[in-house]
Amino acid sequence: MSEEKVPGVYVTELELHRIKFFADPVRVDFRDATGQWARWSVIIGENGVGKTTVLRAIAGLLQPLDQGSPPAKHKQLFDFFLDESVRSPTNLSEARILSNRFPEYSNPHRLFQSIPEDETVHEPKDLADREICIGYGASRKMGSTDQSENRLADASATLFDDEALLANAEELIIRIDYSAEKDKTEELKNAFDAGETDFNFDTSIYGHASVKEELKRVQSGKCFFCESLVNDTAYGDVEHFRPQKAYLAPDGTAARPGYYWLAYAYENLFFSCQICNQKCKRNHFPLADENQRARSHHDDLEAEAPLLLDPGRDHPADFLRYNRSVVVAIDENPRGEATIAHTGRNRIPLEERRRQYLQKMALIAQIAHLPSPHQAAARQMLRRNCRRSAPYALMMQNNFPNFVPE
Repeated sequence: MSEEKVPGVYVTELELHRIKFFADPVRVDFRDATGQWARWSVIIGENGVGKTTVLRAIAGLLQPLDQGSPPAKHKQLFDFFLDESVRSPTNLSEARILSNRFPEYSNPHRLFQSIPEDETVHEPKDLADREICIGYGASRKMGSTDQSENRLADASATLFDDEALLANAEELIIRIDYSAEKDKTEELKNAFDAGETDFNFDTSIYGHASVKEELKRVQSGKCFFCESLVNDTAYGDVEHFRPQKAYLAPDGTAARPGYYWLAYAYENLFFSCQICNQKCKRNHFPLADENQRARSHHDDLEAEAPLLLDPGRDHPADFLRYNRSVVVAIDENPRGEATIAHTGRNRIPLEERRRQYLQKMALIAQIAHLPSPHQAAARQMLRRNCRRSAPYALMMQNNFPNFVPE
């Protein structure tokens, strides 16, 4: 398999003929006014004019190929492109696609044929090298947002299945732009291999306003660590879960290099209040076994056993619980203990703020348990404040378990 970089894929022209209600040939030109490939194309029209059909055609022509007979997904696409009365592949659209995946490729019939054994198929390695197509429609539902690439494995399914959940387009665009910074990461890796251990990073990439706003939105405006809402008077920080420049060694000294190869990795970024980030967590990243620490991009990151909880992967409720407004580690487990210690979960001002918040919720709970015109509204408020997106959600769920949404 070739290791060369796979460029972006641009559809320059698409001709629709005898597909759905496009009986007569219709050509869609995706190039800009200068004849160059347009990075963005907007298709606008009333319901039923064929917008989704155009997207389906593109999705069908850009599906990855496997050797041997067409997989089930390709068969579904194949059936879509055929006229109902004439079951022949000669009715497929013709499209001109610029891509080194299939050099000089202009025959979409080959999408559903075997690939010659001697033909090289480039497998995209990251988000920036993938063709992503997301269907939108009134009957489709937005899926829950996460930061995993697994949701993108079959993003074009939403074009063919009304029940398929949509990925979040805003987050995808940011992730695509972010993954395009891999050249910066390659520079860091090359510098390490040349002997460098003290790195400088481009903060305009991970600190960009669009990145911060998207992280803030994904986290419902809450700090990654303490669950407090970060309001307009506190700007908040973009925090690296694994510190990029240096980490605190067990003896308290700064050990370099840090996780430099994750400096621009979206999955390593979270939104944090400034106190948690700058005063508490800082460069702490303790492991259960220091000997398993990944000290360069050549090491296996999965071999690490981090002590700090990662809410993007871990379920804090499995490790932490609240005794009213004070958080404790369940059965004194080491991951819970380390998370409390290194993120300041029980610092006095924060615990006081939680205590005051809990007192207000306790008054609402009294109303919720008494027959009154306000009972239904009080119960609704408690259920709303027990959602994962609410501030101090775990504290609320531990103190008011009967109001946790199912």
